[in-house]
Amino acid sequence: MDLIPDFDQCCDSLQTLTLELGLDAEYMQAYNHQFLSRFYLAPDTRDYVIQWMILVKILWWKGIPTRILHAAVGLMDLYTWLRPITRQDYQLLALAAITMSIRTRSPNIQINHFDLCTTANHVYTQGQILRMEEMLRECIGRRINFPTPHRFLDLYLFGLTEFTASMLEWSRKACNYIFELGLCQDYLCRYSASLRCCAVLYLIRQILRLRCDCSPECPHHFMPAWTTTLVRFTGHRETMNLKRLAKFYGQILLSIEEEVIPHYLAHHTNVQYTVCQVQLSDSS
Repeated sequence: MDLIPDFDQCCDSLQTLTLELGLDAEYMQAYNHQFLSRFYLAPDTRDYVIQWMILVKILWWKGIPTRILHAAVGLMDLYTWLRPITRQDYQLLALAAITMSIRTRSPNIQINHFDLCTTANHVYTQGQILRMEEMLRECIGRRINFPTPHRFLDLYLFGLTEFTASMLEWSRKACNYIFELGLCQDYLCRYSASLRCCAVLYLIRQILRLRCDCSPECPHHFMPAWTTTLVRFTGHRETMNLKRLAKFYGQILLSIEEEVIPHYLAHHTNVQYTVCQVQLSDSS
């Protein structure tokens, strides 16, 4: 059965979208393209810290939604756009960003500062984490409620009117997976969450058009890359900027496909792998 939102749902979504786009624009006004180099931080440093944050989530707080981790990275980036940070305090900033994201977006999750200190080998004290969290709160102000790509995905899926309910679920999982792959890429910081979400949606539509092999009659082969409905729902047209960003995400995905998937298939027999059949783990 097709999943068709009713009129009230659409109106509520459009009102919410207007609010989220405003928050997204306010967040991006703070962007500074030298946010790493001006403090002598290498992109590898940011990459390492984010990989460590992912490990903290996996080993210590498995119940935290992945979108909380994305919000924490967004807070960490926002602070470095606005304020100086030393290399030795960068991981401390990450700890404070994790706790603040949990407080503001998943307040029912209990925060254990001692466990957090343990994840960093007690390089920092609980008091240091709390002080850094206060500095972070003071710095970012009302920008604390910025949206992540996941938030826009909740809204933009209404624009995939030609998709069935099962395909919408597949699309959500595919998008969440690709968001995860791009989390460490500092190049993506220059783009709004709204545009990043659209780029990933554009990419999965391209994948379905060009790579789906479920059957010769598959309707996905004939669907347009971007529809007028999606333009209305997202406010983004099929521009070169959108295509360029979708290509960047595609290159990340391709690198995973070329390196990880062949290794997986080599060690698992009778695996059915097509774009339509693959079941991606839910990382929302």
